[in-house]
Amino acid sequence: MTSAPTPQRRWALLVVAACIALSWCWAIGAAGAGGPPASKTAPKPATKPAATTKPGVAANAGESMKPIDIATRARVFEEQGAYASALAELKTLRSVEAPDPDVELAVALDEAMSALREQ
Repeated sequence: MTSAPTPQRRWALLVVAACIALSWCWAIGAAGAGGPPASKTAPKPATKPAATTKPGVAANAGESMKPIDIATRARVFEEQGAYASALAELKTLRSVEAPDPDVELAVALDEAMSALREQ
């Protein structure tokens, strides 16, 4: 028997999604802060753009395929309430990066939230 989700359950899902988004922000900030210091000389521009996608992954026109950019787009979609779009971005992230339990949890939450929106 399936019943309509209660307001408490919806609230709990939103709190969990917010906690995940906040942990992503912390993880992204911590990863960026621990890098090597910037050099004083500018790097030489590449003569030919390097391929940033893995085989079998179609790149969207004009969108970066860097994992950080994909995760950022997914978070922005979640903040706007576009859970289906966030889910698509997270699935792209999952195909580009190594298996990650946080991404799997975020995919599951976005699947649940997009199903709630459809009802």
